Amino acid sequence: MAAALATFKGAQLSIFDRKQKQRFPEIKELKQIIRDEVNPTKNLGHSDVR
Repeated sequence: MAAALATFKGAQLSIFDRKQKQRFPEIKELKQIIRDEVNPTKNLGHSDVR
């Protein structure tokens, strides 16, 4: 499986597809992607540089 999947309230969400992006995600990037889906107003501190 190439995509990182998350299940929220019974619905699956593709978080990152490494085959499509042709690379592995950085931890910082994964945190931002998940935060943007769950709580976009939350600040991640030092790893929240956009």
